[in-house]
Amino acid sequence: MPDPQVVDEMALHLDGALSWARADGDLRSLPVTLPVALLLVLARRREWMPRSALMTMFWPEADAERAQLNLRVNLHKARALLKDLRIDVPIETDRRGLRWAPPVQVGVNGAVRGPLASGFEISGFERFDRWLRGWREACDGAAGRVVAGDTDDEDDLLRGVPLSQRFYGRRAENVHVINDFGAIGSAFPTAIGIAAARGDGKVLLIEGDGSLMMHIQELETIRRQGIRMLICAVNDGGYGAEVHKFRAQNYDPTESVHGRGDIAAIARGFGLRGEKITGLGRFEALFDAHYASGQAELWDLHVDDKIPSAPYRRIHFGEV
Repeated sequence: MPDPQVVDEMALHLDGALSWARADGDLRSLPVTLPVALLLVLARRREWMPRSALMTMFWPEADAERAQLNLRVNLHKARALLKDLRIDVPIETDRRGLRWAPPVQVGVNGAVRGPLASGFEISGFERFDRWLRGWREACDGAAGRVVAGDTDDEDDLLRGVPLSQRFYGRRAENVHVINDFGAIGSAFPTAIGIAAARGDGKVLLIEGDGSLMMHIQELETIRRQGIRMLICAVNDGGYGAEVHKFRAQNYDPTESVHGRGDIAAIARGFGLRGEKITGLGRFEALFDAHYASGQAELWDLHVDDKIPSAPYRRIHFGEV
């Protein structure tokens, strides 16, 4: 083991190899084991996480009884590890869920030591591996954003029905899922109301391209009223919910495909800021520019139209 680095406070360090800063000031690496993977998922979530979600992530092929047993065994091992390392942050449990919310930190003396959970790979756990890769990609080197709750938990997130399974770790009162009318198109008007009520620009709307087009003219409203917000249009060039259902049944989805219009150009035409995004790596700089502008902005996020969500793969394509 390399010489320990000295730190100022007890915390879970997420950059580089996963480490715990102990009370004596030493930074000790955590082992690459399944119990530590469980702790990592809980540390990112920070709020109560359903047992069923953990069982699905780690043991998707096991029956319910076996998955519950596996979770209990690894929970016991995780608690034993915390005791050995003198980590005085208990894992809270009840019948339905678990929570572990230790203090977290990135970097030592201001220097980031490496990628998120560097070298942490566990073979045979594909869903956890995908989750960890997605987290790393989402961070994209932004040290201050490695935990979902660390971005600014006073921001309001508002999303339409297709993205309702996203954003673990956010405060529930700041997340608004619009599905009351059972139809697309309601998220944008609702977001305008929330942004007008808040008045501080800290509102993010995540909406599909087809749904946004139902009320695209309201871009003029937010420009005229000076309403600040960030709109992320997830652009797959069609009504994705219908496209994937058609494909699952081997039907032609052509009538549900309208093509990738330049939604960013539409926003600019209304006098707002607009950016078309076709690759990863730009978000941090774009967000800094948006925040500094003091104006509403639309990001036209081009996504792959051939990849259905996990629930759609399960429900419509029969994947386990």
